[in-house]
Amino acid sequence: MTRQTWECSGPDAGPLLVFIHGTRLTRASWRAVVLRLSDTYRCVSVDLPGHGALADEPFSLDAAANVVDAERERLEAAQSRLAGIEARLAELG
Repeated sequence: MTRQTWECSGPDAGPLLVFIHGTRLTRASWRAVVLRLSDTYRCVSVDLPGHGALADEPFSLDAAANVVDAERERLEAAQSRLAGIEARLAELG
Protein backbone atom coordinates (compact mmCIF):
# COMPACT_ATOMS: atom_id res chain seq x y z
CA MET A 1 0.00 0.00 0.00
CA THR A 2 1.36 3.42 -0.98
CA ARG A 3 1.27 6.26 1.54
CA GLN A 4 -0.44 9.49 0.54
CA THR A 5 2.29 12.10 1.09
CA TRP A 6 0.76 14.98 -0.87
CA GLU A 7 -2.49 16.80 -1.61
CA CYS A 8 -3.37 18.44 -4.91
CA SER A 9 -6.29 20.67 -5.85
CA GLY A 10 -7.14 23.21 -8.51
CA PRO A 11 -7.30 23.13 -12.29
CA ASP A 12 -4.84 20.80 -14.05
CA ALA A 13 -3.92 23.58 -16.47
CA GLY A 14 -3.44 26.19 -13.72
CA PRO A 15 -0.02 27.53 -12.73
CA LEU A 16 1.58 25.14 -10.22
CA LEU A 17 2.22 26.24 -6.64
CA VAL A 18 4.05 23.82 -4.34
CA PHE A 19 3.62 24.43 -0.60
CA ILE A 20 6.35 23.32 1.82
CA HIS A 21 5.55 23.18 5.53
CA GLY A 22 7.82 24.13 8.41
CA THR A 23 9.32 22.13 11.26
CA ARG A 24 6.86 20.03 13.29
CA LEU A 25 4.06 20.77 10.82
CA THR A 26 2.52 18.77 7.96
CA ARG A 27 1.03 19.47 4.55
CA ALA A 28 -2.26 20.11 6.37
CA SER A 29 -0.88 23.46 7.59
CA TRP A 30 -1.46 24.86 4.09
CA ARG A 31 -5.13 23.82 3.66
CA ALA A 32 -6.63 27.26 4.33
CA VAL A 33 -4.25 28.90 1.84
CA VAL A 34 -4.85 26.21 -0.76
CA LEU A 35 -8.61 26.62 -0.37
CA ARG A 36 -8.32 30.32 -1.27
CA LEU A 37 -5.96 29.83 -4.22
CA SER A 38 -7.17 26.60 -5.83
CA ASP A 39 -9.75 28.30 -8.06
CA THR A 40 -6.90 29.73 -10.12
CA TYR A 41 -3.79 27.70 -9.25
CA ARG A 42 -2.94 24.03 -9.16
CA CYS A 43 -1.90 23.75 -5.52
CA VAL A 44 0.20 20.91 -4.18
CA SER A 45 1.27 20.47 -0.57
CA VAL A 46 3.68 17.74 0.45
CA ASP A 47 4.78 16.07 3.66
CA LEU A 48 8.53 16.31 4.15
CA PRO A 49 10.61 13.51 5.68
CA GLY A 50 10.20 13.36 9.46
CA HIS A 51 6.68 14.85 9.23
CA GLY A 52 3.12 13.67 8.55
CA ALA A 53 2.94 10.58 6.36
CA LEU A 54 6.75 10.53 6.19
CA ALA A 55 7.27 10.79 9.97
CA ASP A 56 9.24 7.54 10.02
CA GLU A 57 11.84 8.83 7.54
CA PRO A 58 14.80 10.90 8.78
CA PHE A 59 14.78 14.58 7.86
CA SER A 60 17.57 16.30 5.94
CA LEU A 61 17.49 19.23 3.55
CA ASP A 62 18.57 16.91 0.73
CA ALA A 63 15.74 14.48 1.52
CA ALA A 64 13.24 17.37 1.65
CA ALA A 65 14.44 18.69 -1.72
CA ASN A 66 14.13 15.18 -3.17
CA VAL A 67 10.48 14.94 -2.03
CA VAL A 68 9.65 18.29 -3.65
CA ASP A 69 11.50 17.43 -6.87
CA ALA A 70 9.78 14.02 -7.06
CA GLU A 71 6.37 15.66 -6.76
CA ARG A 72 7.19 18.21 -9.45
CA GLU A 73 8.32 15.35 -11.72
CA ARG A 74 5.19 13.32 -10.94
CA LEU A 75 3.10 16.29 -12.09
CA GLU A 76 5.32 16.77 -15.14
CA ALA A 77 5.74 20.41 -14.14
CA ALA A 78 8.21 22.31 -16.28
CA GLN A 79 7.73 25.37 -14.06
CA SER A 80 6.39 25.88 -10.58
CA ARG A 81 6.52 28.32 -7.70
CA LEU A 82 7.45 27.20 -4.19
CA ALA A 83 6.07 28.59 -0.96
CA GLY A 84 7.61 27.74 2.39
CA ILE A 85 7.08 28.68 5.99
CA GLU A 86 10.69 28.62 7.20
CA ALA A 87 13.27 30.98 5.75
CA ARG A 88 15.82 28.24 5.10
CA LEU A 89 13.34 26.47 2.79
CA ALA A 90 12.23 29.60 0.97
CA GLU A 91 14.10 28.79 -2.24
CA LEU A 92 14.81 25.12 -2.99
CA GLY A 93 14.76 25.53 -6.74
